[in-house]
Amino acid sequence: MNWRHYINVIKKTLQRNGFPKLADEVLMAEVNAGKNANATLKEVVSKLAQFKQSEQEAYGCIVSEAEALIRFAKSYGIEPSN
Repeated sequence: MNWRHYINVIKKTLQRNGFPKLADEVLMAEVNAGKNANATLKEVVSKLAQFKQSEQEAYGCIVSEAEALIRFAKSYGIEPSN
């Protein structure tokens, strides 16, 4: 899976659907993780899990990509932070 592509699709979809601040939050999750791929994936899936709880309308726009990314992360033992 090209998980970085999924993250880019998520950011673009959020932008396109009127959620630019949430797209920026995903970007900041990537930036804060640094260059470590596992850390990046963990930060992003944690942010997506947060959106699932608190931003249902936005999450509805990205649900298929987000769920695929979360499943991929879990397959490598990477769980979202609470």
